[in-house]
Amino acid sequence: MESTVTCRARTGIEMEGVTAVSVAALTLYDMCKAVDKGMIIESVTLKSKTKEEV
Repeated sequence: MESTVTCRARTGIEMEGVTAVSVAALTLYDMCKAVDKGMIIESVTLKSKTKEEV
């Protein structure tokens, strides 16, 4: 899964991106847990962060 987040404020936006991916993974887990109780969510990481001047 991948998430793209943008903002205009001077803040660390990476937490919002990691949270978005985590919620998506938990949603899939919840939908599939009846089929496979051994699923594992792992390796939720920040892939990149860039600063664009607005």
